[in-house]
Amino acid sequence: MNNGEEDDVMAMPVLHSFSPSIVNCMRNMTTELTLSSGTNLSEQAWNCLGCILSNNASVTKLDISLCDLDVAWLCAGLQYNQTIQHFRFYGIDLGGVRAMNGFASFLSNNPHLREITLTQCNIGTATFDALANALMNRTADTLKSLDLRHNNLGDCNLDSLVTLFSKCTKLTSLWLCSNGIDQRVCVSLDQLLKSPESNLEYLHLSDNAINDEGVKILADLLSNNTKLRTLDLHGNNNISESGWLSLLKLICNTSSMTTVNKSNHTLYGEGDMKAAVVSALGVDKANLLFASLELNRNWRSWRDNTPSIIRQKMVWAHATRGDIKFVGSDIPIGVMPVILSWFGDNSNRRVPTSFNT
Repeated sequence: MNNGEEDDVMAMPVLHSFSPSIVNCMRNMTTELTLSSGTNLSEQAWNCLGCILSNNASVTKLDISLCDLDVAWLCAGLQYNQTIQHFRFYGIDLGGVRAMNGFASFLSNNPHLREITLTQCNIGTATFDALANALMNRTADTLKSLDLRHNNLGDCNLDSLVTLFSKCTKLTSLWLCSNGIDQRVCVSLDQLLKSPESNLEYLHLSDNAINDEGVKILADLLSNNTKLRTLDLHGNNNISESGWLSLLKLICNTSSMTTVNKSNHTLYGEGDMKAAVVSALGVDKANLLFASLELNRNWRSWRDNTPSIIRQKMVWAHATRGDIKFVGSDIPIGVMPVILSWFGDNSNRRVPTSFNT
């Protein structure tokens, strides 16, 4: 029996008196430990659990939600853990300096953390800097996903965190949804989205206060970024025609053959944004946006057909300006990818006789 196992055994009687189910989980050496609102532990038991996890090499995922938890007590022992890779707090109060400082020690010392989720944890201006510093002081570049949804970040200066992200070369997913943030954060994202070292693929900014100016900033930043795959702007109700047009230009810029060739971003939008886009741009331009996105998503597999893709974009762009007339108007969403294909290289494609609207 090694020292870690001895520590676990010695701690078991203390923890067992508060929560036998947790002891069973630890005894069975499970890789995932989930504690929910039904878990009621004393400060001593939370500290004991942290100590056990510090010496446990099997638990790689810890999920604690809606518990009456003193974070400082848990992290006093947990700060020495070296094996947890996936960490989730949901509804755990990190608004106090004492709680965040305790949690920061765990973040700084664990060299294997890959995913951190802190949802609805009351992180605001008082504790945000401590979180940013803890992430900055991590000893290993292992972080792949950071989820900070539903915190009070609207008034926080996110520059330091975004600067950190530009140094996190493995970070692929960032969630900042429902935080009341506006275009100032879009400005802060400049260093991250322009950095050649950044590998960010998923940027979730839904349900915030981003307006046209913020979207234009993002579109400009993405003009030379081909790594981002998902940009989630759902629920930012201040985006109007000019904001969506800036994204359309990013995805289908028909100013010249060169610009249309470069506007090959493969962005996906999360949530149902079609209604908002159609309302702001009208059906024809919305069609151009969505049809071009579909073309771009297949861009890599269609590289040999690049001239075909360019022609398809150019034809429909001319049509939306009125240079080319189709019978009728307001072609329904979803039809344009088929119409665009008529101008491609595949002459054997069957022309449909009807469309679903």
